[in-house]
Amino acid sequence: MKDDKEHLTIEGYVITRRHGNYIVAKEVLEDLKVSLKGMTVSQKGRPVGRIEEVEVDDKGLRVKIKMFKK
Repeated sequence: MKDDKEHLTIEGYVITRRHGNYIVAKEVLEDLKVSLKGMTVSQKGRPVGRIEEVEVDDKGLRVKIKMFKK
């Protein structure tokens, strides 16, 4: 995330202004957090890694990806 001016926090919700205004309930992100862990990440149609950690904070959802060895 570039800077804090792009984000506005309302209790229980995350609002991002990066590409328009999106309002997402933190409960939804918490549900996503469970289902995203372990998913494969693709780039140009090829698997490049797996989601290892998922974190929800006031700025949104963040993931840590473990890249596959080439």
